[in-house]
Amino acid sequence: MRLDASGRFCSRFLLRVLAWAPGHRVDLRVGVDAVVIASCAAGRQAVGSRGELTLPVSARILAGLDMQARVVLVAVPAQDLLIVHPPVLVARLLAGHYGRQPERHDDG
Repeated sequence: MRLDASGRFCSRFLLRVLAWAPGHRVDLRVGVDAVVIASCAAGRQAVGSRGELTLPVSARILAGLDMQARVVLVAVPAQDLLIVHPPVLVARLLAGHYGRQPERHDDG
């Protein structure tokens, strides 16, 4: 998924999984390598009429997301969350995971 120049993105599939329709109120929390979007009746943002969400510039900077960045979206329906990760984090996690795998030797 790619953010546009204004920090907007749209994933209708994940919004359907979360049951977030246009107008649904959300709030943002920024972590070191992620932006956590949570359902919140008094949220400062809302899902747009076309199913888009916007990450403000300050949130993008704090989470390490570049302008028009590619992002990895993770829906957590049980907690009513959508988490936005930079791909660098996912690559780092996968490299760490596969770096711990036992070596395979081909005796053939």
